[in-house]
Formats: sequence, C-alpha cells, structure tokens
Amino acid sequence: MWTDHYVNEDLSMSVSANRDHRVRLFLQRQNTDPTAIEFIFDELVQLFVNPSPENYDSIIYGATFFHRDGLFYWANDSEWNPDEPYKFSNINWICSKKVKWREVSDWTGKTLRYGPRDDLK
Repeated sequence: MWTDHYVNEDLSMSVSANRDHRVRLFLQRQNTDPTAIEFIFDELVQLFVNPSPENYDSIIYGATFFHRDGLFYWANDSEWNPDEPYKFSNINWICSKKVKWREVSDWTGKTLRYGPRDDLK
C-alpha cells in the first residue's frame, strides 16, 4: 500500500489532496491461462485484512470481483457482499474507485516481486 505523500530532500512535505492510497495485490493459482494476476487498486476507499491464524493456510478457495455504484470490490470469498453485516469477519476485501490488472504468469514461484524479503533491520 502506498500514497503520493513524501518527504523532499530538504525535509519539506509533499501531500496530495486527492484520494491517493493504492494497493497492489498479486495472486497465483494452480491453473493456466493465467497462472498469476497483478491488481492495482487506485483511489482506495476501504481495505480490510484479516491474516490467517497460525497453523492455517492462506489458500483462496473462491473470490469475488465486481463493479457497483462507481466502486470496484474484490474479496477472497465468492459469496461476499459489502452490504452484509459480516463484511468485517474473516474475509479480506478491497474497495476502490479505480482498478487495473495484468496477467503476470511469468511471476509464479517464491520470488517476492515488490521489494527485498529479509534485509530490513
């Protein structure tokens, strides 16, 4: 997740007045055509992440992706609905005003595509 906010070299701040949050989502699957997809959700409205508990997998067995009332929704559950009261349960979901995606099947595997894995201190 990132924004257009940053600190300049002179330590002054650059702050966007626009809805500038973005989220990148990378999904792989055990099938071809495509094997992997990258999404970029732009002008983020809501993000809800609930990591899998210890000793559970993070496999997505079904998902939903739709456009309604000018917003794009993605969730890791095929039955998820943003109008249901359980929307903040154990379902991970994203809502944004814009979305882009591309097929990136040559990215399959363990390699982390968005930065170094273990060099943070």
